[in-house]
Amino acid sequence: MKKVLFFDKLDYIALILAIILRPFFSQIVFRNANQLFKNIKLHRYLNIIGIKWISFRELNYKVYGESHRLRPILEKKYIKHQVSNNPYVKDFIDKFNLNSKQIEKLYLCFRQDFYLRRDVNGETSSIILIKNFFSERDFRVYFLPYYHLSYLLLKELNEKNIKIIGFHAFINLIIEFPIQFFRFILIFFK
Repeated sequence: MKKVLFFDKLDYIALILAIILRPFFSQIVFRNANQLFKNIKLHRYLNIIGIKWISFRELNYKVYGESHRLRPILEKKYIKHQVSNNPYVKDFIDKFNLNSKQIEKLYLCFRQDFYLRRDVNGETSSIILIKNFFSERDFRVYFLPYYHLSYLLLKELNEKNIKIIGFHAFINLIIEFPIQFFRFILIFFK
């Protein structure tokens, strides 16, 4: 069984990881990239070192629609398994004595966090690409999501050949937190 390392988004951290881990994987691929890595000329150099960009351009456009069907299913599983069973959420509901409509609105607020990024539907698009490019019996795919919420959402996925690894999302979360904090401080004192 061939091993594939799949990055949801290629950035400097992912590039360093890809170069270091290249000997251990038969393929290293990415779906999206930061602005610098979107240059087509740069893609040729990445192909030379064994890092390939895959997208829906090689597939029938109807395949992309599958990601729109998969996303709400994963969100509902996420709410059911991770949010509604969370003791803090249960305490919040009990403390404020929320009725069923208010609880539904609370859960919708949790779901809204997934749509506040620029790359809406990105993680499910990656899953659909994995399903179409890497067969379950021939490939084992190690998927590194870019966002921490994508990691949490994809933990609800039950695919035998896809292993979700949160290292890239965790590093991005650590890097993004101080940046957001300083932006807040600058806006606050402006």
